[in-house]
Amino acid sequence: MIEFLVAEKETVMNIHKHLCDVYGSLADTRSTVSHWVQRTKESGRGDMELHDRARCGHPATVINSEIVKCAEDIILNDRRLLKN
Repeated sequence: MIEFLVAEKETVMNIHKHLCDVYGSLADTRSTVSHWVQRTKESGRGDMELHDRARCGHPATVINSEIVKCAEDIILNDRRLLKN
């Protein structure tokens, strides 16, 4: 929808209004819409890449036997915590 409205030369404000009309309180903020409009304009019509870009740094989660053992020890020592 955003790509179509950008191609129609709609403003960010009008695109946001259309999204609010369709999605109500679930619509993205005007700031987010502005970001997507900018990305759409930069990529050209129909060529927008929707995949996350690669990020540097550590992964958000990690699982290894040492961490699992540590978590199990914490759970076993504090019965208020539940183990699934």
